[in-house]
Amino acid sequence: MIQEETIQIKVDESTLDNLASKIHNGHDEHIHVYVGDLSNAIAYAYLGKSLKRQDYTDKALELLSEHVDKVEEHTYGYKLGYGIPGFAWAVNNFVQNEVIEDQDFLHELDDLIIRSLEYNYESHHYDLMTGFVGKIIYLIDRFEVTKDQKFVPGIIQLVDVLEESAVEIAPDEISWLDHYTSYYSTHRPQEPYFGMGLSHGVSSILYVLAECVRLDMNAEKATGLIEKCANWVLKQEMEHKRKIPDTIYQDGEYNEINNLTWCYGTLSMCVGLYAGGKAINNSRILNYVQGLLESTIADFDVENIDFERRHGLAENIFLCHGSIGLAHIYSQFAKVFASDKFMQASEYWLRDTLEKFPNYPADKMETATRDSGILEGFAGIIVVLLDKMGHGDHGWNRIYLTDIDKF
Repeated sequence: MIQEETIQIKVDESTLDNLASKIHNGHDEHIHVYVGDLSNAIAYAYLGKSLKRQDYTDKALELLSEHVDKVEEHTYGYKLGYGIPGFAWAVNNFVQNEVIEDQDFLHELDDLIIRSLEYNYESHHYDLMTGFVGKIIYLIDRFEVTKDQKFVPGIIQLVDVLEESAVEIAPDEISWLDHYTSYYSTHRPQEPYFGMGLSHGVSSILYVLAECVRLDMNAEKATGLIEKCANWVLKQEMEHKRKIPDTIYQDGEYNEINNLTWCYGTLSMCVGLYAGGKAINNSRILNYVQGLLESTIADFDVENIDFERRHGLAENIFLCHGSIGLAHIYSQFAKVFASDKFMQASEYWLRDTLEKFPNYPADKMETATRDSGILEGFAGIIVVLLDKMGHGDHGWNRIYLTDIDKF
């Protein structure tokens, strides 16, 4: 159990330089906004602006320029995780942070991304990284920058498509089946399941519905969908004893591994539930989230954890499955709930990350230096540390859906 004590963590510029020195660029032949060189560019830009270091800003601009050349020379898909939407989001982020001036070509890319929604809506492919949820996050960002009404119909339609594709499990209980990631499952191949998380699951749907409520776009229908989905998720938590499985099949079979991670499971679901509950001002959902978060701190013994931390705890030191991801998420919840307990949990996992980093296993170090970006590499540790140092997030966590203080 995490001890209720003040954990003092000091991070200086040399720590950030050491982490940045571990990042190797030039291995990414595609456009990956979560991993790879484009993701590293976002971290470098954040470093440059926060520390007033032109060397890091120059690295960010160099990598971004290489991706501009790639877009001009090759044909890429329309996925946030890897493709035109992710590239456009990164460019828009650079513009908003005044790293570069406004780019006229973004308006052309906006139109292409809007048109590409039709395929995802027809196939009910909602996935954050590869489907319409990720595209809508980008289009909402662009709408709030430009105020152009061309973005509105696609955002409104998202709610209609989610209503149409929802699976009614019981009266006033719904969820959505994952028809994409489940296709690659080796357990029950090509059989859809309910994905319980942000990266490919229900939590991302709750988040994007909360955005529609916040923007008053099809808000009444979005509110009803949030309430019904929350009803179902709360029942899953009760059935699984204060834990939410990574995946649940329609016949009730579920994945018994319950890691605390950004991508799936209990902590990941709390993010979407909080966004939904806050957007519709539902105290029942918010109280549930707070209680469930407190149970994640109380239920897990965090003493004597080695590098292979599985079954309830972080697998590594990075953002997606690791300790820096836990530090970040608990920190976000500490802000919105004004909770010392959550901040203590955040600082525990941050200290754990910094203590493990110097002696991190060589084989894992090699994997993390290539094509890993913010999601799975040292760039993710850097951006979270900058947040903790008080530099603000500069929008990097928008596509990770952890900017919950906006609701």
